[in-house]
Amino acid sequence: MDGLELCTRIRQSNKFNNLPIIIETSKDSKADQVKIRSIGIQAFITKPFSPDRLIAEVERVLAETRLKHNQNAMSRYLPDSTITRISATENSQHGTIAEDKFRTLLFSDIVQFTHITGQLTSMKVVDFLNTYFDRMVAELMHFDATIDKFIGDGIFASFGLQEEGAFRAVCAAAAMLKALPELRKSTGLDVHMRIGIHSGHVIMGDIGSRLSRRDFTLIGENVNIAARLEHLAKHDGILISHATYKMIKNRITVIPIPALKLKGIKEPMKAYLVKSIKSYHSFSKSMDLVSSSNNARKNSIEKVFNSH
Repeated sequence: MDGLELCTRIRQSNKFNNLPIIIETSKDSKADQVKIRSIGIQAFITKPFSPDRLIAEVERVLAETRLKHNQNAMSRYLPDSTITRISATENSQHGTIAEDKFRTLLFSDIVQFTHITGQLTSMKVVDFLNTYFDRMVAELMHFDATIDKFIGDGIFASFGLQEEGAFRAVCAAAAMLKALPELRKSTGLDVHMRIGIHSGHVIMGDIGSRLSRRDFTLIGENVNIAARLEHLAKHDGILISHATYKMIKNRITVIPIPALKLKGIKEPMKAYLVKSIKSYHSFSKSMDLVSSSNNARKNSIEKVFNSH
């Protein structure tokens, strides 16, 4: 086989598919270069070449490989957008990020989690939480949520895009509730949850010790409001603020509740229990590609409230 065939077989191997490759070649046409890149070769050196050029390419490819490896490791703990911002901060003069953003905020937690954990060993608690988070995060990510953090058994996520983001948040919350019966069956635990949703301006920034650990997160009064709404939601219910409701009132039906007096908030706040979702739309190109899956998800989401 020739060099390109060898590289193709390396890329098809489970053991070596991520191996960095530099190829030396006499083929320098644009068509040849496109073909080489399409195989997944990190760099190519056109003959003749100097030893210094070879060393420089090896060092560059190894540096890029290490960076990609570190980013992949970090992606298990941080959203891609956060990793990008952290990298940008490291290269900036200020070294900190603080931005005003409009986001729809979603808080969820497990009802009586302490009681549930009392029935389990420590290892089973961790296994259960990871199973729970895997299932719920899958639903959130389907609606393009940004997972801000896990707080014990709670999830803090946010959505952009103003009205569309608010509707995504409600659909994601409904999908999370829809997943509960399957989770109860697979774990054998009587799991229930509460969800609170609020929309407004927040501060997005990296917070923490300049000398040690930092956290890229959302802060501000509206974050506190969303968290308090979650605490006041009924079991297996979605409680949304008026700020969220007014943006999507033609797309959902709700049950108004008496104005809430939230800790730290002067004026009583209007809030609503989500009763049903009137319509559902695909929000990403990947969803548009699988219409049957979309229809199944639409039907399940719109029926999620039938049993409540």
